[in-house]
This record gives sequence, C-alpha cells and structure tokens, in this order.
Amino acid sequence: MTASRSLIARYRPGDYDGRATLFRAATDEDPVPLWNGLVRGGLDAHDTPGGHLEMLDEPTVATVAEIIGATIERAHSQEPMAALAG
Repeated sequence: MTASRSLIARYRPGDYDGRATLFRAATDEDPVPLWNGLVRGGLDAHDTPGGHLEMLDEPTVATVAEIIGATIERAHSQEPMAALAG
C-alpha cells in the first residue's frame, strides 16, 4: 500500500480539452472541484449510491453501466457525419 499511496500523492493530472463523465460516489468527498479546472470541454457528473470502493459492486454497477450506455449513445448521436464516413 505504501507504494501506491506514494504514487497517488505525486500524481498531477494534465488538462483535457474534451468532455468527460465523472462517477461520483454519494458517500465520498465531492471530486467535481478537482476536475472542473482540468476538463475544458465540460464535465458531466453522475451520482452513484455507496462509496468509491463499491462503485463496481451490485447494485451500483448496474447504475454505472446505464450511465455509460447513455453517454456512449449521446456521443454517437453528436458525431459529425464526416467522421462516420471514415
């Protein structure tokens, strides 16, 4: 655990020009303020029940899967036709 804590403490994410989707665990500290300054294209935050460690456990994983599916569908519907043509 010490090595991973050291890496986390040193990690500094860079700016991202696109849009991002954030899954926010209801029982954890709000991470949105940390990401707002880094994600220039906008940040879509979605609340999920439980904590960070339960994010991929049932029943929370079903909520996360639904949000991912809707996000992918929305992204596909907004793609320019030229990009679809290859």
